[in-house]
Amino acid sequence: MVWLLLFYSVPVKLAKLRMRVWRRLMKLGAIPLIKGSAYILPFTEERREKLRELVEEVCRLHGEAAFVKVDGVENVSDKDIEALFIKARDEDYSAIESRFADLETKVGQIQKPLTGAIKAAIHYELEKLYKEYSVVKGIDFFNAPKGFTLGDRLKRLRLSLNEPGAGTSPLESHSLWKKEDYQNRTWVTHEKPSLDAVASAWLIQRFIDPGAKFKFLAEENGDPRISTTVPFAISEAVFCRYPDHCTFRVLLDAFSLRDTALNQIAEIVQELEFKSGNSTNPLAIGLKTMLAGISKPNGDDFAFLTAGAQVFDQLYAAVSRLFA
Repeated sequence: MVWLLLFYSVPVKLAKLRMRVWRRLMKLGAIPLIKGSAYILPFTEERREKLRELVEEVCRLHGEAAFVKVDGVENVSDKDIEALFIKARDEDYSAIESRFADLETKVGQIQKPLTGAIKAAIHYELEKLYKEYSVVKGIDFFNAPKGFTLGDRLKRLRLSLNEPGAGTSPLESHSLWKKEDYQNRTWVTHEKPSLDAVASAWLIQRFIDPGAKFKFLAEENGDPRISTTVPFAISEAVFCRYPDHCTFRVLLDAFSLRDTALNQIAEIVQELEFKSGNSTNPLAIGLKTMLAGISKPNGDDFAFLTAGAQVFDQLYAAVSRLFA
């Protein structure tokens, strides 16, 4: 890692300047490495320029300041510094989470359906929290675990207040999901994954999160929504089967994956999911047969996902040629 270290001193009589410097550092996401003496940030050219401007302002107003770019801190490891950043951001998220929990409780106590005025008031409170969350997310350089959990809860409540129209995919009209927020994550689904779950796992690893890891959850193991993993193809998760949309389609729309072949595969998965396998589509029949063939000899869920991914790779290549 390359870091930026800022050192500054402001006379006691310049209390307003001291507060201004502190606020600017908090806005940049800096944390104190040595309390009251040095602040640290991961290096980028933009942050270096921001610190240069801050140093010039402090010196112009009769304080003292300087900053350096370093490849490491001699007596503190990069991992320890990262841990300090994660702790600071988790504390920021916790403050938002506490108020969000109050809002969730309030929404749960209100009689459904929500009236226009009540819905507007909830929207207002939720958007304030979402803006605060977005600010913290912007300075969460090392992906603090609480950010994942809180982000998914905010999105889930936001989604529940915006019922899609007939024929609209549940997540299609929401630009809340960005691939960069879901990199190198652990994705969890039920043991003995369904065709929809296998297809979704392939889509996740191939087009959303190449570094994805997968775990399997037994029904009795509790609610996966409270963990730092990303649940999918699990009831009540954000990325799940809805009344008219399979999980594969929901993921496709959530992450705005515009690809003709993927759209055709979504139609195939959708048909198999909602027609109880009674499809007349030759591609759907072939897919069902191939997955049935690999599910029996591979008793292990990880092996099933791996073998299923190979099937979907072949299907994607074939469909891409058909619709080229």
